[in-house]
Amino acid sequence: DSHPGYAGPYPRVAIWQGTSDTTVNPDELTYNRDGWTDVWGISQTPSSTRSLTGGTTENTYDDANGKPAVVTYSVSGMAHGLAVNPGSGIDQCGTTSTYYLGYICSSYYTAKFFGLDHSDPTVPSGLTVVGTTDTTVSLSWSAVSGAASYNVYRNGTQVNTSAVTSTTYTDTGLSAGTTYSYTAAAVTASGTVGNRSTPVNATTTTSTALCFTDNNYNQTVAGRAHQSGGYVYANGSNQAMGLWNTFTIHTLRATGSNYYVIADGQC
Repeated sequence: DSHPGYAGPYPRVAIWQGTSDTTVNPDELTYNRDGWTDVWGISQTPSSTRSLTGGTTENTYDDANGKPAVVTYSVSGMAHGLAVNPGSGIDQCGTTSTYYLGYICSSYYTAKFFGLDHSDPTVPSGLTVVGTTDTTVSLSWSAVSGAASYNVYRNGTQVNTSAVTSTTYTDTGLSAGTTYSYTAAAVTASGTVGNRSTPVNATTTTSTALCFTDNNYNQTVAGRAHQSGGYVYANGSNQAMGLWNTFTIHTLRATGSNYYVIADGQC
């Protein structure tokens, strides 16, 4: 407001206030919230509200992109001081003393709001190949605590185009009879990607196309070819096979439903 022409970015803000503070008027929480949501140009209606330990109410106000921009923490019954919560838990901190009041570890929740609590999630264990075809590889692994999703990598390159929220994945569009190397990594809700797992190798199976070697007459009788004017043609591809007799022999390979190609010497 003091610089109406300013068009640059604004900082994210976390506001703490005790409801029984006699040094700083508890209404300051509302005044500060109104001021910062105003410069951000966002609603003063919370995007989300949740109750935390120590009688604390957290209200979050998201920006236009759905990211938290302003957060307020109202600590019920707390006087003037810094909120702490002695203990050894991950969400505990501090020692109570003058102006260090036992309600909630404000440092922990502030660090979480600013994204300073990032730590790589555990590496997925038990990555296993559970099935292969000539064009697919199916994988599974053990769940990782704190993981919101997983990434899967083939030969070092990520292959999933959307979040994998289960502990299984099937890679498709592969080449038959080919070996691939796979790894997996856990992803937190904030988007932090952990280290990749120990790689496993998977080899796709050989193509299962069927081949049939017989004379032209029998190929026609079996329904793999048809004749016209005394000449035989493979069904589907219509490749010319020669005269309709028992002396001309070809190998036909099935590549689709009622679709055959000449594969002499290839099967």
